[in-house]
Amino acid sequence: MSPPPKTAAETPAPLGLVTGKARLGPAPRVDAAAVLWRATKQHVLLTAWCTVFYLAFCPVYAAVTEFFLHRLGVWERFYFAAGTTATRVIAYAVINGLFFTAELKGWLTQYKVERKPYQQPTRDLVTKTFREAAINAVKGFFQLCIIFEAFRWTGSSAEISDLPSAATVFWQFSVCDLINITGFYWSHRLLHYKPLYIRFHKQHHEYTGPVSLSAEYAHPIEQVLANALPTIGGALFFGFHYSVWWVWLFVRLYNTYVNHSGFYFRGTWLDKIGLGFAEPSMHHDFHHSHNQGNYGTEIWDWIGGTMQPYEKFRKEKAV
Repeated sequence: MSPPPKTAAETPAPLGLVTGKARLGPAPRVDAAAVLWRATKQHVLLTAWCTVFYLAFCPVYAAVTEFFLHRLGVWERFYFAAGTTATRVIAYAVINGLFFTAELKGWLTQYKVERKPYQQPTRDLVTKTFREAAINAVKGFFQLCIIFEAFRWTGSSAEISDLPSAATVFWQFSVCDLINITGFYWSHRLLHYKPLYIRFHKQHHEYTGPVSLSAEYAHPIEQVLANALPTIGGALFFGFHYSVWWVWLFVRLYNTYVNHSGFYFRGTWLDKIGLGFAEPSMHHDFHHSHNQGNYGTEIWDWIGGTMQPYEKFRKEKAV
């Protein structure tokens, strides 16, 4: 996937972020005000960008829905499943394609987290990841044909006339994000209970130095428990419009691909506008490289008391 890695002596650690095991001293005191500020800022910016993307997507959604549902008379169950699958496949191909190309071409190296040789994914692992992603996309389509009934039962609509306003989708995206970060933290933390980790979660940690496409590389049980349910929870439970669900799904996938990418965009314009996810990326990269704490977003790890190893790391490495 990438050229042979240089040794630590040959390659300085970008931005002072070095992965791998470390002996760490006493945990520093966590600045609660800083954690709360970062969490609030990230949540508001993510919600705002979802709203912006939704407004840009509305004309496209209206045109596509008018053509497939009203002119061709496509079965709504098929439309829901196909639209969700297309959103997922497009996000996977475009975002992972960009990161994969950057890895191969040696682009953005100034933002790349240094990896030790054992953290480099093997060709077999990457091939297996691509293969499982393709299989999951096909299986997912048929699963969505069943999940469609739950969306209909909670009141979701595909109709153009039911497209919600910007003010409405702002709080809807906020709900989706809050349910997602809560569900992911607790399900992920549960999967680190040793018997469950060995049986269901160890596969995901085959990537000790994650890359973007490793985000969805997981056991089917983990796929449902920690990936699908937290992501789909808000839109499904509250019966949000299909357009809201598809925009949220795309942004959620973008978020997790960046967080697993191994790139750290702190200080870039992308991070300044809330789409670089520098802090969340470093937060989750530590979880993979050290396999200690950091089960979700910073706010939940602070609440759950599971970010002490990471705070020690940040203190000693001055990250």
